[in-house]
Amino acid sequence: MEIPVPVQPSWLRRASAPLPGFSAPGRLFDQRFGEGLLEAELASLCPATIAPYYLRAPSVALPAAQVPADPGYFSVLLDVKHFSPEEISVKVVGGHVEVHARHEERPDEHGYIAREFHRRYLLPPGVDPAAVTSALSPEGVLSIQATPASAQAPLPSPPAAK
Repeated sequence: MEIPVPVQPSWLRRASAPLPGFSAPGRLFDQRFGEGLLEAELASLCPATIAPYYLRAPSVALPAAQVPADPGYFSVLLDVKHFSPEEISVKVVGGHVEVHARHEERPDEHGYIAREFHRRYLLPPGVDPAAVTSALSPEGVLSIQATPASAQAPLPSPPAAK
């Protein structure tokens, strides 16, 4: 048995939709892609009289990524709660930090889902690529940090005993 799946018209996905306030949510490249729409995003597509039944609490977790803009210092916070530590890899390639996470198809509250993402961040000038560290919190927040190369200077050796 086949079940037809409606396809949105292309004009609905464009930011310059022909009807005011009728733009589709731009979450395709978001970390939470595949988890459904937030109520606010759905409200922009439909008047409340059409879909008042579709309610979903907004996410209280971190946004897709937080990257503080502090020159010479690198810090990223990523919400990776859907991945186990074994499914996440962080590596430095050239002057970039690459994050890759992937898990096979598994059941969730809506059916089955498989997730995978790649992120690449440019290290600011003056940051030592060898000083990049990462840690995963129990809440599923991946923290990646690196300090300026000047802060990595070795400590002076103690004076020799005479």
